[in-house]
Amino acid sequence: MQNSWMFLGIESLIVAVLLLGWYFGARRLNFNIHHLVVYTVILAHALVVFFWMIPTAQEISNWVFSNPIGNLRLVLHFGIGMVADILSIALAVLFIFRRDMPLSILRRARPVMITTLTLWVIAYGLGVVNLLLRYL
Repeated sequence: MQNSWMFLGIESLIVAVLLLGWYFGARRLNFNIHHLVVYTVILAHALVVFFWMIPTAQEISNWVFSNPIGNLRLVLHFGIGMVADILSIALAVLFIFRRDMPLSILRRARPVMITTLTLWVIAYGLGVVNLLLRYL
């Protein structure tokens, strides 16, 4: 249980940094800040996913999927989080290999970036709710 609160703190910091990176970086067209924040956040979040979320999901998967309707919050957290993670990794890889991306492609990628950010915040919110309902 103590690890759960520690990882909630880490994920809260990650989401806060991500939102600050969006506000001060992308929104203000300072792409150096934006890229630094995004790549750092993706790496930090990947470590949390690898060392905490995947093992925890494996431990509770039988319990969760034995009653998916009763555990809908957890199922949605897993599903939305997975989609957000896959999109964020795909976008990061795309931008690592295409730093000189034409503006027309960049404009088409922007809705995907906003969708990814939105899904990430939703998954985070569901994770917080799940944790609070489980341990309080």
